[in-house]
Amino acid sequence: MYDFVVSDISYVLERQPDPSWRTGEIRNRTHHILAINKSGKALYNIEGTNHMITKGDLLYFPKGLAHSGISDTDDPWGFYMVAFDLESPSGETGFPSYYSGVIHSSFYHKIVELFQALGPAWTGKKPGHLLYCRSIVMEILYHMIRARTFSLPNSPHTPAIENIINLMQENYSLHYNVQELAALAGLSPSHFRLVFKKVTGQSILDYQNQIKLGKAKDLLLSGECNVTEAASQTGFGNVYYFSRLFKQVMGFNPSHYLRK
Repeated sequence: MYDFVVSDISYVLERQPDPSWRTGEIRNRTHHILAINKSGKALYNIEGTNHMITKGDLLYFPKGLAHSGISDTDDPWGFYMVAFDLESPSGETGFPSYYSGVIHSSFYHKIVELFQALGPAWTGKKPGHLLYCRSIVMEILYHMIRARTFSLPNSPHTPAIENIINLMQENYSLHYNVQELAALAGLSPSHFRLVFKKVTGQSILDYQNQIKLGKAKDLLLSGECNVTEAASQTGFGNVYYFSRLFKQVMGFNPSHYLRK
């Protein structure tokens, strides 16, 4: 999940507060838009729903999302914005729909700092600027994911879920069942399933398999293991099941990644 790279940047801009600022309905077809409110207020209509945008709010408009906006005349907003395109090596079509629109960011200062670095780098066009600018937008997107995770209704449980994810990453050779993980998180199994899915966007089994198969892929690419050894080291006792699951998730047979 979130297997994206920034493939192109269309424009980067900074707007100072302007009480007359407004934009008619836009439905981007060629790029995604990401903006953060650095001061003031604005009223946005996103797919027919009004939102009051205040300082620190992050706005993400994927391709095709209709939106229009008008600055508050008494307290006009100022903002940073970048338009960009994404590609996914694994074929993902975009961020989950719940990312679209307004995200109340708890990482405001870090995101503003990144936009402040992005603007001069984009304008200066020094050698290597595209590589640098893309890396900055990637980091902004990372903080958008973090902000969206912490703004979920079940955010009080997010630290517990992160601890569970760290546990699975550190012990990728083990298989954890829902009851074990729920007990470690201090939640009932049914509540744990719900919270885990809301935080990660995946089921517990899918996420655990993603960790294991990602590690198996690394082992194969490194040349340290053959397919049977990679399966064993990531907790799969049946190499045939491992191979079927690997192709289902990764799109290729594990032998495809064997170092030649």
